[in-house]
Amino acid sequence: MNIYIILGTIIVAVGSLIIYFGSNRDSQSSQNEITEKLNETQKKIDNLKLTSIDTQKVNQIENEFHEWANDFVQNKDKKKIFIEKKHLENKESRIGLNEQYRPCFLLFLETTKNIINAYNAKTGEKFSYTINSLPMNIFDSNAEQYNAKITFKADVIWKIEIRPAGIFSDNIMASFQISITNEDGSEKDRFALMPHEGKVIVVKLKNTRFKFDDIPSEFLLDDITYKNIAKKFIESQLLQL
Repeated sequence: MNIYIILGTIIVAVGSLIIYFGSNRDSQSSQNEITEKLNETQKKIDNLKLTSIDTQKVNQIENEFHEWANDFVQNKDKKKIFIEKKHLENKESRIGLNEQYRPCFLLFLETTKNIINAYNAKTGEKFSYTINSLPMNIFDSNAEQYNAKITFKADVIWKIEIRPAGIFSDNIMASFQISITNEDGSEKDRFALMPHEGKVIVVKLKNTRFKFDDIPSEFLLDDITYKNIAKKFIESQLLQL
């Protein structure tokens, strides 16, 4: 048999398995494993084509693939149960995190609105904001990214982002970040507030303009921490206008 027909047969076999499981897949993880195996097999075949083709090596590749396919099919249900169990554990953890941190995030947003309203009323300034309702479960992997906006002036605009972690992410903590941009959207600064071991850590992701001189790098986490953080950052921003 022509050696390229043999190679083609292997590729068709792998592709057929992917089509089958792709249409009947139980999880993205299973699909990823199949795709990874296809890429691995294809790479071996491509490497073999660059050398003098050896039928024995082709047979070895074919045998390796069939061994993997047999193992995958035999253990597919166990893998499915493992993935479902992990998903349920993550879902339970997300619910717990939402109960703990959604009030904190909400406190930050409400404090921000109250401070700006009070400052505008006292000074006659016209700082504006768009702060919509926070989703009931911001930690749900299916939740959309939450965005809020505070405009101090044309070249000082805060964009608050709360991003849920992906469904299969090992780190299921939602990301709370603030970006400071110009009117044209060009980002000047970005920092994140990251809860860690009873504290909230201020992580500078990008810093070209905002001065952190009077802002601690971490805050002890309690019921009013996010209120204090909001006050500290807004006061600092007002002084830098």
